[in-house]
Amino acid sequence: MDKSEVKDFLKDHFFDIFDQAGNGIIITDPKQEDNPIIYVNKAFSDIFEYSYEESIGKNCRFLQARDIEQKNIKLVRQAIKNQKQIHTILRNYTKSGKLVYNEVKISPIFDEDTKKIKFFLSIHKDISNQFELQEKLKKEHESNLEQEKFILKQSKLASMGEMIDAIAHQWLNPLTLIKLFSQESERLLKEDKKPLKKERILSHHEKLIVQIDHLVSTLNEFRSFYRPDEDSQCISAKTMIESTLLLIKDDLLKHKIQTTVDVKEDFEIKVVKNQFKHVILNLFSNSRDAFEEKNVEQKTINVLITEDETHHIIKVSDNAGGIPSNVIGKIFEPNFTTKSSGKGSGVGLYLCKQILDKFHIIIEVSNENDGACFTIKYQKDLHKIC
Repeated sequence: MDKSEVKDFLKDHFFDIFDQAGNGIIITDPKQEDNPIIYVNKAFSDIFEYSYEESIGKNCRFLQARDIEQKNIKLVRQAIKNQKQIHTILRNYTKSGKLVYNEVKISPIFDEDTKKIKFFLSIHKDISNQFELQEKLKKEHESNLEQEKFILKQSKLASMGEMIDAIAHQWLNPLTLIKLFSQESERLLKEDKKPLKKERILSHHEKLIVQIDHLVSTLNEFRSFYRPDEDSQCISAKTMIESTLLLIKDDLLKHKIQTTVDVKEDFEIKVVKNQFKHVILNLFSNSRDAFEEKNVEQKTINVLITEDETHHIIKVSDNAGGIPSNVIGKIFEPNFTTKSSGKGSGVGLYLCKQILDKFHIIIEVSNENDGACFTIKYQKDLHKIC
């Protein structure tokens, strides 16, 4: 067949070819008022349940029923008015009222000789199943985010009692010293038998300022920990560890736990600060509980900040005896705990992993040197923003 024979064949079999198409096809006449439908194919009738005769002469608006406030409809109307092509998605309805999501492509067809518009050709592809699947996945994702926020909130509430106790211990010694310095200064001021010792009062004043500054700094740390903090920011690993240790300094002293922070190579990490602190706090709390359960006398937690060729690394290790080999592979699972009955929910380490996963950070666990070692690491080439 040459080109002219192909054109003749298409003219003779034009509608037969359209009726074999899998997508709904509509042809409208822009030369008539209200751009009426002058042709629909068989697939159109199969999708929308309207026969050829029921469709002819109507405007395509009848497919939207009362759902005419879709923003994409305005785009379609503007494209038709300007005789332009448009590719979009519309909500349409069948004769029985079933909702159908259509991927719609509307094209103006021009006369080759006069260059005037002759028809609008509209192709409707039913994407309801794909669209519903996308909506379902979107809702599941939103539900997972809400569940994650709920778990984080519950975990913080669970630890709030411990944190309040830590605040009490953190403030007890400075407040006692402030009271003593104040009483001594008052005594010196009231004393009339000996000359006033200005140097001693100034010394007390300086010591008072030091203790007050300490109270303010710890208060700010506690306030920031419970304040909503949704934006990621770059902060050095050393600073993060030190500010976290400040929160539990007196709790560690209370349980006679020695800590060391060895900084081989400091680096900045881009995370949500309070969420990352929550991870570190949880690791320290687990070590503390392990020490108590196993009656360890010389309690030590070591933090190592370093890197290798491919990863930045933070290691938190203790000497609490380690984790049994038959359960060490399960400790990041939800509702799994190694603690005795009533002392653990299993939410802690599971939540730690969920938090770190969001920032593409890996957490691993192993037994080293008679204790558990948690390794937090992430690839250098994935975190070049800081």
